[in-house]
Amino acid sequence: MENIFRNIEKLLANNDHAVVPGLGGFVVQHQPAQISGKYMLPPRATISFNPLISHNDGMLAVEISRENGISYREAAGIAEKETKEFLSKLKTHRKLVFGRLGSFLLENDTHLIFTPATDLSFLPANFGLQELLLPQKATPYRDIVLTIPAKKLMKYAAIFITFVALLFSSHLNESTDIVTKADFSQLNRIDLPEITITPSINTPHQTKRITDEVRTNTNSYKVIVAAFDSEEKARLLCNKLMEEDYPKSEIIVTNNNTRVAIRSFSNIVSAVNYMEQIRRQDNRFTDAWVMKSE
Repeated sequence: MENIFRNIEKLLANNDHAVVPGLGGFVVQHQPAQISGKYMLPPRATISFNPLISHNDGMLAVEISRENGISYREAAGIAEKETKEFLSKLKTHRKLVFGRLGSFLLENDTHLIFTPATDLSFLPANFGLQELLLPQKATPYRDIVLTIPAKKLMKYAAIFITFVALLFSSHLNESTDIVTKADFSQLNRIDLPEITITPSINTPHQTKRITDEVRTNTNSYKVIVAAFDSEEKARLLCNKLMEEDYPKSEIIVTNNNTRVAIRSFSNIVSAVNYMEQIRRQDNRFTDAWVMKSE
């Protein structure tokens, strides 16, 4: 069965569909990016199966013929033989793995249930895509400003001056002699710091004002429209986009591939909104996704 598995994968990677005579048809379906908990899942491709697709387009036999260097008739015979062997084993075991595509479950001897595999990395649409950890909402800084009514300002000023005087006057009136009349010459001189108090405007309906300062990030969220195995291919597309209406396009080189970012944003909400906009406006960007740069 390895022969037929390999060629079905080739057809799905190049044509988005593959028909297996006597079994049914496999179709590639594209899912958009979505948020799951603390993560943003990138757009991905999955596989569905329809047993009602019975029209034989001959593409599977062509691939087998091309790979093995045999005639089309011989290749069609191989596909038919391996399909019958798989269905025979499925009737016995009830559940079998179908290569890297997924698995089949046979119910009531007639009903086929296909479950796609979780790892479909052989599909180009799933190449190089990773989950993105969403930033957590930071606690904003708060500046508290108190407004004191003008009528109470002098009262508070007097209390404050008295407190400062007591704080700095450690040697105030240390004499233990009993005097019968007021003699201010016995008191030590105290130099108080100069205090300037400016009355604030009284607001009848508001006693304090709180202002928020929210820190913003740099342009760390990139809208990715393509990924290539070579930097040269990525640069060609980047230059083409810059000549069009996307002057902020750039390339991002990673360990696995080279990606083309069409624009960068400082927050993920703006990046996702722009991603959805270009998906609708340009068919070239239907698989665009958002990446957080380091």
